[in-house]
Formats: sequence, structure tokens, C-alpha cells
Amino acid sequence: MKKQLITPMISVIIFLFMISSLKTQNYTVARKYQRSDLQINREDSAVAKVEKLVEEAAEMIAYHGREVIQEKFSDLNFTQGYDMFALDMDGYVIAFSKNENLIGQNILNSIDPKGGYYINSYINLLSEQDMGWSQYHKYSNADENKPIRVFLMKIDDDLFIGCEIYAEK
Repeated sequence: MKKQLITPMISVIIFLFMISSLKTQNYTVARKYQRSDLQINREDSAVAKVEKLVEEAAEMIAYHGREVIQEKFSDLNFTQGYDMFALDMDGYVIAFSKNENLIGQNILNSIDPKGGYYINSYINLLSEQDMGWSQYHKYSNADENKPIRVFLMKIDDDLFIGCEIYAEK
């Protein structure tokens, strides 16, 4: 009887240790590695909020699994109005808060107005590190070219999530 209770308890302890270790490791990685050409102001409350939101989403996915991604990313209470997405490493959309019509589509070769293959750049970044910042450009309603910064985090070898924020020019 005691052995039956000890085994699940050990599993829970190992899981909790892995989550806390991952969070600590990723926090360090995020501050140590980022694209050198991007100047990220860590004093900016929006930057801190986006990083925290992605870390919370990663913890939620680790605990509940992939099944909850689209449900949570569609919930404005969870995303706090930020655009969040989940992609696999082949460029297929798993979840997208602002456009559910993209789910299941491959956007690997998407090009921004400046000619950058931004999804490819996300995958390249995450092949070298577990998380970091990237940037792409898009046109706003006024046809103004807006830089968008994206905080990215690799969940596993085949899945990553990101959250977008408008960058200062």
C-alpha cells in the first residue's frame, strides 16, 4: 500500500522540480540570449508583461498539454489583448489569437513588407536557443510600416509559442 502512494508522489515531485528548473533556466536564457541587433528595454512594462505571459502559457501547456492552446489563446482574459500564437517547427499554425482561420495552415514562407521571412527567422532563433526576441514588419490600417517585436519560447522540439508587441521605431 505504501509503495502505491510513494510512486505517484515521486512523479509529482519530479514534475514540479522539472517545471521550476525549466522556468529558472528559461528566465536566465531569455536574458542571456537575444538577437544582438534588437535593443529590448526590460524597464518597459509591456515587455515584462509579454515575457511573463509567454512563460505562463508555457507552464499551462506543460501542465495541461497542447489541447488547451487554442482555447486559452482565444481568451482575452488570458492573452490580455496581446496577439499570441503557437506554431510547429515546420511552420504550421497550431493556435493564433487574432486569426483562427490560419489554424492548420503552413505560414513558413510568410514574407513581411521589408522582404523578411519572419517565421523562418523564428525557427532559426529557436534552433539555437530556447527563447528570445525577434522582429518583423507589417502594415497597419494606415499603410504605415510598423515594426513588431515578438517574444518566442520553444515548448519542445516541435512546438513554440510567441507573443507580439509593437516596437518603437
